[in-house]
Amino acid sequence: MSKRIVIVGGDGAGMSAASQAKRRDPSLVITAFEKGPVVSYSACSIPYYVGNVAPSIQELIARTPEEFRSLGIGVRTGHEVMALDLPRQRVAVQGDGRIFWEDYDELVLATGAVPIVPPWPGVGAAGIFRSKLWRMATGSAGTSRRILPARRSWSGAAILDWKWPKTCAIGASRPL
Repeated sequence: MSKRIVIVGGDGAGMSAASQAKRRDPSLVITAFEKGPVVSYSACSIPYYVGNVAPSIQELIARTPEEFRSLGIGVRTGHEVMALDLPRQRVAVQGDGRIFWEDYDELVLATGAVPIVPPWPGVGAAGIFRSKLWRMATGSAGTSRRILPARRSWSGAAILDWKWPKTCAIGASRPL
């Protein structure tokens, strides 16, 4: 029986791990679970979309689930891993309206990060956006793409945070 690898998280790290493992051993059975609607997108490029430099959010997608499937890598979007059972080497997955167990021989956790939001008054006010995740960019941060206020500020020290001022300045000069 082929070795089974389960990957939790379908963005850059998870799908890179899946691709690398499959290249090294084509007999592997690899399944990646991603709770969001897309895999392998460029989170660092979200400012380009919100800043109107990339006209379509689809331009941020490096590979689709279908492309990974054609390489022999199973991808299940809209599936969230809810629990780990390490002694039995399995994960509990919620998706397609049910919860099921998926067995593995090796497990890769590549869930990424979520911005830490300080408990300050006003952080949830209109015009305050968090941009790291796809759903944030296509939801609340996508709203900022339409608004593009003349005055903006950023908080954070990651590479992503440093892209905001430049891309929004470029995007503000382009028609929406």
